[in-house]
Amino acid sequence: MRAALVHVLERSGAGCLLVDHRGEVLAANRQGLTVLNGLVGAELRQLLTQVPGGKRASETLVVEATAVGSKAGEGAGWLCTVRRAVDQAVRGVS
Repeated sequence: MRAALVHVLERSGAGCLLVDHRGEVLAANRQGLTVLNGLVGAELRQLLTQVPGGKRASETLVVEATAVGSKAGEGAGWLCTVRRAVDQAVRGVS
């Protein structure tokens, strides 16, 4: 199942991450991992913890988030795509 999930995330040309209701990263594609491990990684991790509460942008990053799961709260998650606030989708550039 995990391999199928990563395959789907890899089909996106942008940094994609699946996070749980607390903003913890459950899965990510290569571009998402590159951003997480790059210069803006700490900022992205902080922003992802705020996605469930509705915050989706910082000065340099924007997270487009779609709720996944059967209900909000515990058990729900978010499929997130990250991009720079002034650019197109982040493609592993940190």
